[in-house]
This record gives sequence, structure tokens and C-alpha cells, in this order.
Amino acid sequence: MAAKPRKSGFMRVLGSLGVAPRDAAHAGDQIITDVYGAHRIGMTAIYIDPIGPEGPLSTHIQRKVLMPILNTVRKLVGAGATREGSP
Repeated sequence: MAAKPRKSGFMRVLGSLGVAPRDAAHAGDQIITDVYGAHRIGMTAIYIDPIGPEGPLSTHIQRKVLMPILNTVRKLVGAGATREGSP
């Protein structure tokens, strides 16, 4: 998301998707830009511990597995899927 933690940045993205803040969640590894920014507009915030090259191998693997799932969610949202899974 661009322009974090400003409310306008989050609202612009949510508006383009037609989603209310209370119906959305934002995941990130930054307390201020991700968690604080999402909470300011009423979104659920998911904090992900930041990792560097020295981070545990299991965390790197979990993130590699998670990316295809997140990409699928992005495609469903872009296609206008509802919570029930129908457009």
C-alpha cells in the first residue's frame, strides 16, 4: 500500500476495491506504517515479525509458502469475489 500510515493512502486502496475498513485487514512488519496506519482507519492489523537474512530458515520457508496464497487472494479481490466466493 502506498502512502502509509496516512489515512488517505489506505482509503484510496480500499475505495478502489469497494471494501470498507472494517471488512479489511492489513498485514505488515512495521509497527507505525502497517499496524498503526491500519488501526487509524478501523482496519484489522496483522503484525508480521520482520526477518533478515539471519532469520530462522523456517520463517523464510513459511513466507515463501504464504506468497502464492496472498497472490490468490489478490486475484479474487480483483475479480470482485464476495465472502461467499462468488462474484
